Amino acid sequence: MDENKTAIYCRVSTEQQELEQQLQACRRFCEAKGWQVAAEFAEIGSGKNFARPQFQALLKQLRAGAFQSLVVFRFDRLGRNSREVALLFDELERRGVTVASLNENLDTSSPIGRAMREIILVLAQLERENISEATKQRLQALKNLGKKLGRKPREFDAALAFQMRQAGQSWRKLAVAMHCPQSTVRKKVNAFAVQKRVVENQLAQALPASPPVQSSAFNAQS
Repeated sequence: MDENKTAIYCRVSTEQQELEQQLQACRRFCEAKGWQVAAEFAEIGSGKNFARPQFQALLKQLRAGAFQSLVVFRFDRLGRNSREVALLFDELERRGVTVASLNENLDTSSPIGRAMREIILVLAQLERENISEATKQRLQALKNLGKKLGRKPREFDAALAFQMRQAGQSWRKLAVAMHCPQSTVRKKVNAFAVQKRVVENQLAQALPASPPVQSSAFNAQS
């Protein structure tokens, strides 16, 4: 009997999640089953669709008949769109490839395993859609509270830009140095110059007038 050549596929959505833990668990599973691990595919990315480099490389080899089994940590590691993943399972089944999941403790070699697989995939997609809807609701709530969303705007050092302009820097070079369009730089530098003059005038008016200095001739007569 030919040795069962197996591919392992692991995926995490963010760098904060542990990819290596999934790989180690899948390796131990294959060792317990006596399956030969012929290749491993691992990547970081969303499972929303199949447009993933490592996943596409796996599909290419599966379709070429390189493996008899595919091991994943969870069925939803393959993807979170239940329709796409179900179609993939149907294709792999026609090709004689068994898909085994550690987390669900199931494989697609039995009717029960295939039935449970469909239920698990539907629940996984429902979970993803619920998370997406909850995220939209939280973002809308933050907007309603007046919170600004998105990337923090780049800080612009107007005083520095004003000094550089006073030193003879051109608007073009100043825009490059400040990482801003020329129109934005002009607007902010000119606004700073106006504000600076206003502050200087206010300071001049607030300071008491200096007393007149008496001449030496006047002092000599007194």
